[in-house]
Amino acid sequence: MEKAHTYPERYLFLDNIRYLMVVFVVIFHASMSYSTIVPWWSVVDSSQNELINVLIVILNSFQLPVLFFISGYFVLPGLRKQGTGVFVRLKLKRLGIPLILLGLFYNPVMSYIRHVVNTPEPRSYFSYWLLQMKSLSDFSIVHFPDRASGKPYVDSLTQWHLWFISMLLVFFLIAAVGYQIKQVLFPPGPEIRPGDQPAVIPQGRGKILAMLGVFAVAIFCPTAVSNLYFFDWEWARFGCVLSFQPTRLPVYAGVFIMGIYAHERGWLLKPLPGKFWIWLILASLFSFALLVAMILIGVDPTTIQPKLSIAIAGIRAFIVLFWICAFMNIGITRWNTQGAMGKLLTRCSYDIYLIHMPIVILLQYAVLSVNGSALVKFGMVATLSLGITITLTKLVVTPFPRWSAAGLVTGFMLATLFIG
Repeated sequence: MEKAHTYPERYLFLDNIRYLMVVFVVIFHASMSYSTIVPWWSVVDSSQNELINVLIVILNSFQLPVLFFISGYFVLPGLRKQGTGVFVRLKLKRLGIPLILLGLFYNPVMSYIRHVVNTPEPRSYFSYWLLQMKSLSDFSIVHFPDRASGKPYVDSLTQWHLWFISMLLVFFLIAAVGYQIKQVLFPPGPEIRPGDQPAVIPQGRGKILAMLGVFAVAIFCPTAVSNLYFFDWEWARFGCVLSFQPTRLPVYAGVFIMGIYAHERGWLLKPLPGKFWIWLILASLFSFALLVAMILIGVDPTTIQPKLSIAIAGIRAFIVLFWICAFMNIGITRWNTQGAMGKLLTRCSYDIYLIHMPIVILLQYAVLSVNGSALVKFGMVATLSLGITITLTKLVVTPFPRWSAAGLVTGFMLATLFIG
């Protein structure tokens, strides 16, 4: 009989995978200007390339699901160590404060750049900011582009990349409530002290594969239903508090819950069933299938095609699990160490995510008039974006968070003074 395993103090491979996903997010956003499938982006460059469409579809299929899975994996350790009250307070502080400050004083610059690019006589920055503030209480389904006009959805305050932070905060709060209810209904025995991380016997290979199938079905069913009522590029927005794609919500919620389950059953205390390259091959095949499906649905993007929508739901349900298993096994077996750069990126990855997107769009705007191929300009923007965000987070944001917040508000005031 297999002995019980104790959980490690630190998962270096999960730290590595997490910062790698954040790097992929920066690259993903850097590619948007040069794609033919993102007409609503703030800066749409005349230089475009179909290969970038492929990159976007592939990255979009796994980067955020992997981050949601990793976040879910650390829910129970956090709740056991900190208790429900402290856990909630720390999450509200770490996620909620940046969500408000960046949402009000940092992200609007991205919408303003889009306004400047597409408007012959643009408003002043402060005037446009006030216009966006009018949509603080807007609760609606947003369509990209707008169904009636065919134009990008503009002039409303949006969360942009911060939707991930707000969605993650909601998941954490729901998990904390569920954990507290369980503690009340099924209190732990006196031998379990607060903060203890109990030893666990890792689930067997067959049971893990069976549970992966269960999660695939659990993700597929609500995704299929959602796909029949919403287009893939539609977003539900609740003012500036929360926004998400209805077609993706079951995927993100499903892998977050799977992360919680994986920790409880000791999935990552040893490699998952199957070689990492087998999972990679399966993930690649399904990525190709998703690419084909997205091309087919693009033939008439204004009409929901039931059979194709259900097929896409099935592809998404399996593709995220294949990518998660591939990355987890690569991490466990081949990437469980860190050098100086890995430690830096681990320390700064959250802040890199928070600040990167306006920097990306400013760089895309800066090279808008530069002659060059889409691939060259994409490479320039991606490289510079990573370099600038890593440098800023290392030197300013991560070591001095309060000064950074004060600088953000000061920068907003200066922008209203000098730009108007």
